[in-house]
Amino acid sequence: MKFGKDLELKATPRKEVSQGVILEFAFHGIHDHMWPHGKEIVAYLKKEVNKHKPDAILLDFSHYQYTFGNELMGAILTPVINSEEESIRPCAVIAEGLTKNSIQSLIDESMIQKVFHIAIHTNKEEALEQIKKELSTAKI
Repeated sequence: MKFGKDLELKATPRKEVSQGVILEFAFHGIHDHMWPHGKEIVAYLKKEVNKHKPDAILLDFSHYQYTFGNELMGAILTPVINSEEESIRPCAVIAEGLTKNSIQSLIDESMIQKVFHIAIHTNKEEALEQIKKELSTAKI
């Protein structure tokens, strides 16, 4: 789905046989400070989460340029919080370079790691391994 001229967001459910459904959100484009389409983006994330009922979330920012702005936190937390079951879904983030450093800074500054475990990886394989590990230990 396209938001403005600089952001495309795509949701893809990954049906991992023994692990449940991992819902991947791929962000493409450039972060526009103050995110004029933020409410629509959060609504899209909620709609896709409600549609696919994922067990975990993969946020792929590898094709997204982000340097500053706390409005991105809404896009990170919206799919992670499972309000129906009052729980937190396992989540991994994929990002590189300045985008990775900026997202890590956002997470660190907000001290969200005290409540959520959100690790940032540079490739999809590592991110999926982390999610699968969290899902397998959560279901024991």
